[in-house]
Amino acid sequence: MREFVVLMQMIGLGLVLLASGGAAQPHPQARASAEGILFSESFEDADLASRGWYDGASFRIVGEAMAGKGCIEYEWPDRQSDVKGSSPVRHLFEPTDEVSIRFYLKLSKGWGWSGQNFHPHLTHFLTTENPKWHSPAASHLTLYIEPVGGKLRLAAQDIQNKDRPHGLTQGPLKGGYNGTFYDSQAALFKDDQWHCIEAYFRLNTLDLRNDRPNRDGIVRGWCDGKLVVEHTDVVLRSTDFPTMKFNQFLMAPYFGPGLLPHAQKLWIDELAVGTKRIGPLALPKNERKRTGKREKGQAGKRTGAILQSLTRPLAALLERRSPAVESAARPAAAHDHLAIASRASGGRAAPAARPACIRRRRRSPASSARRRPPGARS
Repeated sequence: MREFVVLMQMIGLGLVLLASGGAAQPHPQARASAEGILFSESFEDADLASRGWYDGASFRIVGEAMAGKGCIEYEWPDRQSDVKGSSPVRHLFEPTDEVSIRFYLKLSKGWGWSGQNFHPHLTHFLTTENPKWHSPAASHLTLYIEPVGGKLRLAAQDIQNKDRPHGLTQGPLKGGYNGTFYDSQAALFKDDQWHCIEAYFRLNTLDLRNDRPNRDGIVRGWCDGKLVVEHTDVVLRSTDFPTMKFNQFLMAPYFGPGLLPHAQKLWIDELAVGTKRIGPLALPKNERKRTGKREKGQAGKRTGAILQSLTRPLAALLERRSPAVESAARPAAAHDHLAIASRASGGRAAPAARPACIRRRRRSPASSARRRPPGARS
């Protein structure tokens, strides 16, 4: 009886799981954490200024978001136009030696690249060595997080340091620009689906006694939870900047003149900046809808596994309790033998023997007495 009660409790728990969690499992790569978050933005409405954003005039918030009800849209209506719909925009944060970012990016169907090994630009970090309105194109240090030619590119430039005592750290100027690129090996952006982009940067330390930088800066990048860029011997600053820290984020999608292949759009959602890796979100309901048959198939497998785990021990218990279950569940092949025997006897099937498990056995008074508990009344 006790086993039966335990099984009923297990079945009740399983039904709760099926009703509430069977189709709402977290994304397998979900590791999102609030630890070290400096600021975050879900783009639920266009009032970004009330949440610390500045240097932006207008924002287009649309549906079909990665999560929630809105995401920000940037549009190029034709090959000759600048970006429309939403303005470039900035956000300051507490100065830090290390910075991370997580956002979701979706490119419009048939998205085209620049045809060059540069552009579009997308998101940037700047430092305390430049003012809050400074251009990212020529600074003491600008970091880039962007898709280029289908790959994830993390990059750095420090053009403004050309006249400093220790000069440039991101390579010589070529055509007035310099930069160090850290690209993923594979093309990652090949469709019109949401993709999770993450990056982490840590400034290198400085050997001030010997007046030289240490090659211990870090650049890492992830796409959809997979590490695709990693460098741990990076120099991002010289001893000209012993107090440099990251303190500014800039979101500014941009194609240079003549580099836009055709009209297209992009969308950004669920952006967060912190000091540690933030990780992808748990898979939201609207994303489960977009994954279609694959997600439904995974939910079906989970449901089947739960049901199987519940019914197997119940069947085993019933078999132990009543051997008749085994007889009632006899496979069709056993009944075929009965049909063959019936045909062999001219269609007159012999009466089936009564199963031993349901034959009543008469007990002798002596036998009953032996089974009666001590002290029981006769």
